Amino acid sequence: MAIELIAHTEVGSGGVSNIDFTSIPGTYDDLLLIVSAQGQDTTSVAMTMLVQFNSDTATNYSETGVRGIQSSASSYRTTNFASLNFTQVEAFASGTNYPFGSAQMYLPNYSGTTNYKQVLVDDAGGRLSGVGDNYTSLRAGLWRSTSAISSIRVGRLAFTYKLAQYSTATLYGITKA
Repeated sequence: MAIELIAHTEVGSGGVSNIDFTSIPGTYDDLLLIVSAQGQDTTSVAMTMLVQFNSDTATNYSETGVRGIQSSASSYRTTNFASLNFTQVEAFASGTNYPFGSAQMYLPNYSGTTNYKQVLVDDAGGRLSGVGDNYTSLRAGLWRSTSAISSIRVGRLAFTYKLAQYSTATLYGITKA
């Protein structure tokens, strides 16, 4: 098995709403997206990062997952959403600095054109609400499209919050043979 870097982005000063990976080559078996991020918002203490594929904003995304916040656990299922949840990260007011959260998304058979696209997310969002609420989750997601994934958008999508400076997103291609 070989893992190859496709693209890496680090957010600069002022933050950004989204990180886009475009023109993803279809030459790998699978993809792996790894994000380390912090939200930038003056009114919220936590921010949900979202993912869309191929600029699809229709309600073609569903997921099932389990999550833990401090000592409580729960499960959930969402259907017919316009994006997939990627991770929940700490948001900070200007001048306040909290730990970065991290998550990884595995996308098997991303370039196939026969089946819907499945994803697996391992999310260690980190500390939420600035008071030590540790957050983690595992999720399986589905994008109801048989199109090959050629672009990925990760961030707040249509919302006004931003990813803070020094947040990173790295996309890898995986070849099994």
